[in-house]
Amino acid sequence: MIELDDVSIRYGRHEVISPMSLRIESGEFFTLLGPSGCGKTTILRAIAGFVPVASGRITVDGTDVTDFPAEKRNVGMVFQNYALFPHMTVTENVAFGLRVARRSGKEISRAVDAVLEATGIKQHAGKKPAELSGGQQQRVAVARSLVMGTQVLLFDEPLSNLDAKVREDMRHEIKRLQRDMGFTAVFVTHDQEEALSMSSRLLVINAGHAEQVGTARELYESPATPFVCQFVGAANEIGRNVARVLGLGAGKRHFIRPEHVTLAAAGDADSMQATVTDVDYLGSMTRLFLEVLGEPLQCLVLSGAAVRNLNIGQDVNLNLVCERILSFNEPP
Repeated sequence: MIELDDVSIRYGRHEVISPMSLRIESGEFFTLLGPSGCGKTTILRAIAGFVPVASGRITVDGTDVTDFPAEKRNVGMVFQNYALFPHMTVTENVAFGLRVARRSGKEISRAVDAVLEATGIKQHAGKKPAELSGGQQQRVAVARSLVMGTQVLLFDEPLSNLDAKVREDMRHEIKRLQRDMGFTAVFVTHDQEEALSMSSRLLVINAGHAEQVGTARELYESPATPFVCQFVGAANEIGRNVARVLGLGAGKRHFIRPEHVTLAAAGDADSMQATVTDVDYLGSMTRLFLEVLGEPLQCLVLSGAAVRNLNIGQDVNLNLVCERILSFNEPP
């Protein structure tokens, strides 16, 4: 278990992380999600011991590690490029930390064999990193941390440099490793799909502030703030003209997900007329860009006969699923 108790972080006079409290349970796959520069990697590095905190404390499994150096925290770090030694074999890479710690040869051999077996890369023990696939390299990076006895692994955007297909495969690989081996994972990303698909819980961060903690479903369906609503998945902000027609309250900001904007049959008395301004064919789904009462709106629908022949400039009828509208009070 990892706890941040009122932790703040400063670079000089600039506060990059406002006082923040957080509890990550043992065995969780917990994600720090936010745009570039929001402070998520800074929090990760503070947990690892690479960044000092200005106030508050950090505990790992009940031990206050706030003032511990990184090597004393029993926390492993998996970097973007895996940081494997290219001239060493898999066995040598995994054993490196144990050799630095001056463990006996017999202890190193036993521990390395066990972790290579557990991570499914024992058959690659004699290979060097250049001979391994991305997934196999990922397993070596995880094995290297686990062999030191840690049960907490920190992942600093390890998939950001991969193409889309490899990235998707690696998401499943990391998730399967974490599930099978039961370690606590803290994962940093700015990719919403990545975060939603992998995490047991997430923290959304904005400009050094904690916006909301919850499951993927909670953040998507019940966002606490307009920022979370717009950052976690796509969301239309409903303009004043459409809000007036729908009878939505003034003094609030209203949002609706594109999948909750539906096409209606011609002549539907409850529908609104819209004009198609663009069409994105996405395979199984089609995203329509619309103009309604002079205001933009996106609609996400199944690719089928209803949208196959839609063209820019064509008029359509649509309904908004009003019970799925998300409303937030305007700030004072």
